Amino acid sequence: MKKIVLSALGVMALCFSGSALEIAVTPGSLSASKLTINNTRDSQLKLTGSASAADLELLKFISPSIKDLDLSALSLPGGILPDMMLIGSNVETVTLPEDLKSIGTSAFASSAIKQILVPQSVTKIGDRAFAACPNLAKVVIQGNPTLGTGLFKDDANLTEVNFGADITEVPDRTFENCSKYAQPVPAEVSKIGAYAYCGTALTSVNLTRVSEVGDFAFANCAELVELDIDHEHEMTVGKGAFFADASIEVLPFLYGFYPSLVMSGTAGTVDLDLNGESVEEGAFANNNTVKTLRLGADVKSIKAHAFRNMGSLETVNVNPLGINIPETDDLAFSGLENAEGRYDILLHVKEKTADVWREHPVWRLFNIVDGGADVGSVTDSELASVGVTRDGGNVYVKSNGVIDSVAIYSLDGKTLWQGSPSADSAHVDSLPEDEVLIVKVVSQGAIKVVKLK
Repeated sequence: MKKIVLSALGVMALCFSGSALEIAVTPGSLSASKLTINNTRDSQLKLTGSASAADLELLKFISPSIKDLDLSALSLPGGILPDMMLIGSNVETVTLPEDLKSIGTSAFASSAIKQILVPQSVTKIGDRAFAACPNLAKVVIQGNPTLGTGLFKDDANLTEVNFGADITEVPDRTFENCSKYAQPVPAEVSKIGAYAYCGTALTSVNLTRVSEVGDFAFANCAELVELDIDHEHEMTVGKGAFFADASIEVLPFLYGFYPSLVMSGTAGTVDLDLNGESVEEGAFANNNTVKTLRLGADVKSIKAHAFRNMGSLETVNVNPLGINIPETDDLAFSGLENAEGRYDILLHVKEKTADVWREHPVWRLFNIVDGGADVGSVTDSELASVGVTRDGGNVYVKSNGVIDSVAIYSLDGKTLWQGSPSADSAHVDSLPEDEVLIVKVVSQGAIKVVKLK
């Protein structure tokens, strides 16, 4: 081993051995060996003794040949690893002092580090301390330090972070864009910061104990399939929290408030129940799986583009609202208009309230089905070319043109059957015999909606 012993007076001894370099330091002395640590071809560097802040600043210029840095026998001023100490370095492994107290902001950011153990003694890890490290795969944090923001942001190969104690908060941007990271949210976490898991490989998320989810916390999680939420537990959800999570199988039911973009671009359920006071801008935009939307009695406001481009939407059920029509922006259902500026969507309203909904500038554009309508009633236009009849659990549809689609619903808006016959007749059997049925027929662009008792 090559050894350099330094004091404030300079170099005292030097010996050589292989590709390891060891330097004994006293405060302020490392500058005497600056050229050595900057230009060495050794792959290992061990610092022993006691360093000053100025000594540690010199490690920013460490030779690209150094892959292994051992600080285990080095006493640091105040026990602090300084900001940006090894930022952008080629160091792959670091052994930290067991009495280390704090790791500074961006201390290892953009470095080649592959794994690291943070000792029990550390009480604070600064913002972005391990961010943008392309090779970092595993981190072990033995103690319970205060965690900075963006701690592992953009670590493309990170797969494992072991926390030595139960953590209650995942700060902003902690795992943002860690595209291989799929570990579950720690069980004791109650607060998840903005963008904390955005762009990760999570497949399921348990939020039963979480009280706060920040903006875009789980956005762009392409593999996220399952959300577990305790509906008895109050939880604040930020805007875009589940934005563009295209694999979610069932959209969660949230109480109170649906923030902007909260589930925009998700996949999700066929039936969506909403009972929050406000549905904010773009909240469910670009969802192409929801076929039935039910609005509860507490819905008071629907903002612009709330349901934009929900191309699979066939039915909206507003029965619980009675005549209490929510304040609805003209663009709430933007992108769903047909050539005439109307919506080819059923609107189920409470019995004897249809006239009230037909007065509204947005809702009058739907195909309104009054809960008290007579058998065979047709909304919006009489289409003599289409006939719909019923015999118990059988429904028969006949048209003098090609039938594009038939959809059959229960009175509460549940889809019972749908299909595209591509013929001039259709027969649907095995339907509930004791339920009122709503039948929607589209034939050559014409729409007929019939209620069958």
